[in-house]
Amino acid sequence: MTTHRLVGHRGHPARFPENSIAGLQSAAEAGARFVEIDLQCSADDTLWLFHDPGTLRLTGTPGSIEETSDEHLAGMQLLAPPGGSREPLARLTDFAAWLAAAPPDLFAFVEVKPEVVARLGAAAALAKVLADLGDAAGRCAIISFTLSLLAETRASCSLPIAPILERWDQIETDELTSLEPEFVFVSLRHVPPGPLPRLGWDWIVYETVDPRVASDLLQRGARLIETFDYPRMNAALEAGA
Repeated sequence: MTTHRLVGHRGHPARFPENSIAGLQSAAEAGARFVEIDLQCSADDTLWLFHDPGTLRLTGTPGSIEETSDEHLAGMQLLAPPGGSREPLARLTDFAAWLAAAPPDLFAFVEVKPEVVARLGAAAALAKVLADLGDAAGRCAIISFTLSLLAETRASCSLPIAPILERWDQIETDELTSLEPEFVFVSLRHVPPGPLPRLGWDWIVYETVDPRVASDLLQRGARLIETFDYPRMNAALEAGA
């Protein structure tokens, strides 16, 4: 079964806007048991599901999300892929409510972007994430490129953590290994040939919509694969494609 080996990366961006509740719901309805979201901060220090520091690519409106008020963000809509419909932006509190109502075995990887940590500081950023997630936090892991945030998470609570590698040789650094992470995320372009080393964590590789690539990575030791098209990828892998 591959149902439990794929992650709905930003929901289901092949059909719905990135980080939209509609896209997350689509992945969950197709059987996903793992989803991933990204967090950026508004001018009002509210956490929103949003990948980029700039707003142009995702909304068509130029600007910086951290210079945009909650009022303006609430009136904006996310751009959709061809054939899709635009969707509203979601706050982290909206996501927490959605996750609380989702199947109880659905688990979320919550990526806190470096801009959030730079704006708020690691301790305040983590406190805000945990407050917004509320009881849903127990079904989440905190992931980030920013290792200071993960160190704060490890010291402050029991949630799983996952660094995102900027380069492969980070796996040899004390800064990363001392965190004793449950997961490590790595870009497909950074994965070396051959089996993935067993270093005490589960490997999560991003991003592919090619079932052959995903199957190869799973055979080489990846625990999970992130994909923008969970329904199609899962069907192809289940069929042995």
